[in-house]
Amino acid sequence: MSISVIDIKYINKQLVGIGQCNTCQKVDNSSVFKTKTECTSCYNKRYRASNKEYLKIQKNRRSRPEVKAKSAISHKKYKIKNKEKIRLAKNDYRKRNPLSRKGESQFRKNAIKNQTISKRFKEQIVNIYKTCPDNMQVDHIIPLLNKDVCGLHVPWNLQFLDKEVNNLKNNKWDGTYNNTNWSVTWVYLS
Repeated sequence: MSISVIDIKYINKQLVGIGQCNTCQKVDNSSVFKTKTECTSCYNKRYRASNKEYLKIQKNRRSRPEVKAKSAISHKKYKIKNKEKIRLAKNDYRKRNPLSRKGESQFRKNAIKNQTISKRFKEQIVNIYKTCPDNMQVDHIIPLLNKDVCGLHVPWNLQFLDKEVNNLKNNKWDGTYNNTNWSVTWVYLS
């Protein structure tokens, strides 16, 4: 029994209808399969194979230091220019995804708990938080979570910072104990 071209087109339509990839035969009822005949992973493999040179050029271009610096500056300018828009989008995301926010705070609580050297410092740490002025926040001089260093949740690693300054600092670290060189970059960019 031979299969004609019309039969193959009919079979392909049927496969698209049930959400089956023609390449790997994976069955999925997601909306991607309603209009395409291959799944996302098969499409990505095929795209990467047929565009190797272009992707290589793009990767090399993005990894150059001057391109990274230019991109970082434009990103910071965008953040400064669209501060309200970004704030609203973050608040909207937090409202729609309350569990992800809960997970973030739990992750931070666990980090603080694991980075406290001794229970005897707990009273001193609580006292520091209680004596924090209203317009200030308690900040870790050496951040708890940074790609280069992980500070400790101990009294000598805590300081009071203005709320805006603390938000700008985030978890930046310049390699020194005072950790003040990060502010020079922000002053330079604004």
